[in-house]
Amino acid sequence: MVSFKQRQRFAKDPTEQRVNAFTQRYGRQATNLAAHAAFPLTLTTDVVYCLRESFLPDCPWYAAADVLLSGLCISAGHDLYEMDAATRRYLLRYLVDQFGEGRIEELERFMVAYLRHRLIGDNPDERALLLGEKPNWTALACLQPGDAYEEIRQTLEQLALQDTDPNERFRLASLVESYGDFLADRGYQPVLLEWADRIAEGEPIDETAEVVGQLQQSGFIVNWVDFEVATVLFGVEVPPLTESELSEFEFESVTVDDRGKVVDRQTHRSFYFEEPLGEGVSPLKMVAIPSGEFMMGSPDDEPGRYDDEGPQHRVTVSPFFMGQYPVTQAQWRMVATLPEKERELNPEPAHFKGQENCPVEQVSWWDAIEFCARISEYTGRTYRLPTEAEWEYACRAETVTPFHFGSTMTTDLANYDGSVFLNEPEGQSRGKTTPVGQFPPNAFGLYDMHGNVWEWCLDHWRNGYEGVPTDGSAWLTKNDDARRLTRGGYWGELPMYCRSACRINLEPNDRLNFIGFRVVCEA
Repeated sequence: MVSFKQRQRFAKDPTEQRVNAFTQRYGRQATNLAAHAAFPLTLTTDVVYCLRESFLPDCPWYAAADVLLSGLCISAGHDLYEMDAATRRYLLRYLVDQFGEGRIEELERFMVAYLRHRLIGDNPDERALLLGEKPNWTALACLQPGDAYEEIRQTLEQLALQDTDPNERFRLASLVESYGDFLADRGYQPVLLEWADRIAEGEPIDETAEVVGQLQQSGFIVNWVDFEVATVLFGVEVPPLTESELSEFEFESVTVDDRGKVVDRQTHRSFYFEEPLGEGVSPLKMVAIPSGEFMMGSPDDEPGRYDDEGPQHRVTVSPFFMGQYPVTQAQWRMVATLPEKERELNPEPAHFKGQENCPVEQVSWWDAIEFCARISEYTGRTYRLPTEAEWEYACRAETVTPFHFGSTMTTDLANYDGSVFLNEPEGQSRGKTTPVGQFPPNAFGLYDMHGNVWEWCLDHWRNGYEGVPTDGSAWLTKNDDARRLTRGGYWGELPMYCRSACRINLEPNDRLNFIGFRVVCEA
C-alpha cells in the first residue's frame, strides 16, 4: 500500500502540487498547522492561533499568516477564511497520516471547548472573535451528536433568531460539501447542517423560527429572555490566545507606466502587531513579511544603475516583521528616555524639529543600534536593523522594476526632488521630510520605502555582491569602523538614487539631515 508520504513524491494532482509548494516555501511545521486548520469549517486568525497554541506549540506563531494568506485559504470576509473542498480533504488525510486517527477526536474536543468559550458567555468581544465583525457566521466545527453538540446548537439557534437576514449570516450549505465523506464516515456532522440546507432552500431555520416569523407578521413583539448557563468542563483545557496575536489590515498598492500614470490598483491583506510605546505615542506597527526568494541587485540595463548593484544573485529570505514606517520623531523621543545600554541618545536629533509624525533624521548607525538595544530590553523582543537583503526584499515586494511602483514614480507617490526619471512629468520638490504613511504602500503594506529618508541597514559596506550571503543574513566584518550602507533615497534626492536596488555607503558615525531607519523584529 502506498502511504501518504510516498504519494507526495509523485504529486501529479494539482492540490498535492499546491500543498507541496506550500511546504517547500513555508516548511513542514506550517503544513502541519494547515492540516489542523482543515478541521474547522471556516477560519479566523483567533482559531488558527488557538490551534497552534494547543497542538503545535513549537510551530512559529507567524505560520498562522502563512496558512491564511498563502493561497491554501480563500478570503470570505474580514478576518474570515475557507478552504476549498479538495484542499480540505487532502489536508485531513495528511493530518491522519501524520498524527493518527486520535488527533481528529482531540480536535473535536478542542472545538467543543473553543465554541463553548466563545459562544456561551457574557463577553460580546469573545463572540466577535468567532462570528466576525459583519457579522458572518463561522460554523467552526464538525462535532459528534451529543450533549455538547446540542448545547452549542441551541446557543447558535438563539443568536441566529436575533438576526433579520439569516441569508447574510449562514453560508454553511456550500461549506458542508467540503468535508465529503471523510468526517461523515467517522460519525461527525457540521453544527447547523440541517439549518444550512433549509436556508439554502429558502425555508425557516426550524419550527421555532417559523412560529416567531408568524407572530412577528401578526404584529406581536417577540423578545428573547436573557439567562445564564453554567458549564463545567472536565479534562478539557481552553486554549489561551498567543501572547502576540496578529491583526489583519487591508490596503491598496498602485502600479504606474513609464509616464507615471497609474495603470493598476491591487487590494492586499497582510498581518501586523503593534508595539505600544506609551500614552500619546504611536505604537510601532510591525508588518509580517513572508519568506521567499528574489533576485537581489539590478540588471545591467536598468536606468541609473551603478556597478555596486551587481552581480544580481538569488537570495532566500526567512520571514520577519518590519516597521510599517520609518521610526518617527515621537517614537525616537520616547525610546531615548529608556535606560542607556551603550551610548547616550539625543532626544531631539532631527533637523526638521517638532514634526512628531515625520521620520527622525540626523541619527548615526550607532544611534540606531542603541535604539534597537533599548527597545529590545523594553519589550522583551529582539529588534534590530534590517539586513540589506531584507530591506531590498521588503521594498520590492515581489516586483522586479526599478521601483515597487513600476518603471518610474512621481511625487504623488513618494517624497524626492521631483526631477524626471523616464517619461513622467517633473514633480514637486518639497525640500523637507513628510509625515510617514502619506503615500501609497507597496504590496507588503510598507510605506516610504522610496524617498523621505535614507535608511540604515545592518550590513557593513561592500562594493558589489561577490561572495555575499544568499540566505538574507548581513555581510559583516570584524572592523567596527567599517563603512555602513543606507537604502531608499531621501526628500532631496534624484529618483535614480531612490530605486529599490540603489545603495550608498557612509561612516557609521555620520549624522546627516536625511538619514533615518526602520526596525525589524525577528519572527
